[in-house]
Amino acid sequence: MDMVRALRGGGVVRLATREVQRMAKNKKTGKASDNSGQDKKQTGKNSAHMQRFINFFESPIPKKYIRSAEQMALDEVIAKEYNRQMFKMHNRWSVDCTMKIKLRDSAIASLPVELQEEANTHDMALFPLDRHVFTEWPAIKDFEKLKTAGKA
Repeated sequence: MDMVRALRGGGVVRLATREVQRMAKNKKTGKASDNSGQDKKQTGKNSAHMQRFINFFESPIPKKYIRSAEQMALDEVIAKEYNRQMFKMHNRWSVDCTMKIKLRDSAIASLPVELQEEANTHDMALFPLDRHVFTEWPAIKDFEKLKTAGKA
């Protein structure tokens, strides 16, 4: 848990596990371990992997980018303008949505009383998957045949 806290805070993480520390010590000193030859299996690929693992968590934190006063002032101007534009866009969207709601309510109010109740209920049914899109013109006779003949 302490390692996770240190990672979140951006600090250098020191692994406190006895096994990892013992393996690192044995790697440096070349002494045999007290577990009767089990470290001999940790040669080659596995020990190199463990060393990369240790080096990853002990690596120093890169330096932060320090901005000049002019750059900070420019960034502040850009942020304020971005904020203004976002507020304008949000306000336009909000006005449009409010207008549509008012138009819908006035259209429902102009209906006869017997239809207003049905118009005020929300239809939560799904669209049918095999619905047909109606058009103003009748279908062209043999359109598919003509379409495929034109490609050939």
